[in-house]
Amino acid sequence: MAYLQSLEKLTIEECGLLALPPAIGKLDRLKILNLPDNNLSVLPEEIGNLIQLEVLNLNGNKFQCFPDELQKLVQLQELDLSRNKIMSFPSWIGKMSTLTKLNVGVNRLLCLPVEIGSLLKLETLDVEDNYIGSIPEEIGHLTYLTSLNVAENDLNSLPATISKLHALQILWLGINQFVSFPSVIKELTQLKKLGLPNNAIKDIPEEIRNLKDLQILDLSANQLTYLDDWIKELLSLEALRLKKNQLQYISPAIGILKNIQELDLSENQLPNLPDTIRTFPKLSRLPLYGNPISDETFAEIESWFAEGIVRTKPILYHVPRPAPDVYRLNELFHSGKLEDVRLGIKIAQTHNLEVQSFLDDLVLLFEWMFPEEHIFRVYLYEQLDRIFTIDELDLSHCGLTFIPTQIEYLTHIKKLYLSNNKVYTLPAEIKALTQLEFLDLSQNPVTDIVLIELQSWLPYCKIIH
Repeated sequence: MAYLQSLEKLTIEECGLLALPPAIGKLDRLKILNLPDNNLSVLPEEIGNLIQLEVLNLNGNKFQCFPDELQKLVQLQELDLSRNKIMSFPSWIGKMSTLTKLNVGVNRLLCLPVEIGSLLKLETLDVEDNYIGSIPEEIGHLTYLTSLNVAENDLNSLPATISKLHALQILWLGINQFVSFPSVIKELTQLKKLGLPNNAIKDIPEEIRNLKDLQILDLSANQLTYLDDWIKELLSLEALRLKKNQLQYISPAIGILKNIQELDLSENQLPNLPDTIRTFPKLSRLPLYGNPISDETFAEIESWFAEGIVRTKPILYHVPRPAPDVYRLNELFHSGKLEDVRLGIKIAQTHNLEVQSFLDDLVLLFEWMFPEEHIFRVYLYEQLDRIFTIDELDLSHCGLTFIPTQIEYLTHIKKLYLSNNKVYTLPAEIKALTQLEFLDLSQNPVTDIVLIELQSWLPYCKIIH
């Protein structure tokens, strides 16, 4: 390796690597070392010679603990140990004082140690999908923290010291055990993105109105029954996600939110909507399916946007009652027999399906599900969860207007082509695509804030727009 001594970046990805050779220590100018998706469980002692190393990615390996050799990396700023089998933090974690980003998501961690409070330069902390039951008070020492992801753990409360995180802009708390809205959040007045989906929250306190910079608020899959007047104070909101609650009432005050682009009210108990939403000038997505909205009321809602009241007609989803004549095709999708898909272009034929007949049935299914759109390729069918094994999916030039949340089940995907569609945003579930290397969103009306959010979710993915 002597002739590589001037190397500053090295990537060895998905190569089945079992061990690094001791000669790695000779690359003493290395600043970035990417080793994701291998079979590493230990690091050689010589890696401690990489005193200029700033970024180390060990995502998707076989580590059961933090390698002791990491203590010697005195310039390390970014460490990714996500998707391993780590059960605890080492006692020396607080000594890694140069860290600005730490990702240990998708491991087997049971707690955050008090020593985490010694990482005073930390800006991003991700411990998503572990078994953490509490956050230590010392978290309040991390005054430079801008992003905290503790989703998919066993939390039911937050320490009061969270209020000291005055730089915090992103807070993800979804899929935990919260039965009430953590009151300390009201102190985080710099928050731009707040996610509390999949908890058991019944009420939102009026103090949430303090979060005047909030751009994305996700309260999906809770137990909310009404949306009160406090909503009118969140004037910066661009996306409000309330799917799968028990909402029966939306305050007309919501109409003051002129920056709203996405309003997800699907799967609630809403018989109607306040007509003030017709004044939203930027609304582009309004899922309403799963509500007891009559066809007449839905037609009226649809007319609000057909009259040119908004700049861009929003996407309305309103699924009617099942139609028996498409059960056969629907069952085929649910059976998982389709192994590959490109809608309107490529269809699996492994089961001797007569292609034209299949296409005819598929068109019928789409027209049944989405009667307001009679073009076959407008919607990506929401059963992608049955197509587990593909690693490349091309859905460019398909007229897509949204991507379903079931995209999260395509965990083998490495390349996803969505160019030349009408996609405004992507669901948060795309974070589950940890192997995604390339995402083509060119020629789509995706906003800058969505792109920034995507890059934070998919830090190792090349995103084209």
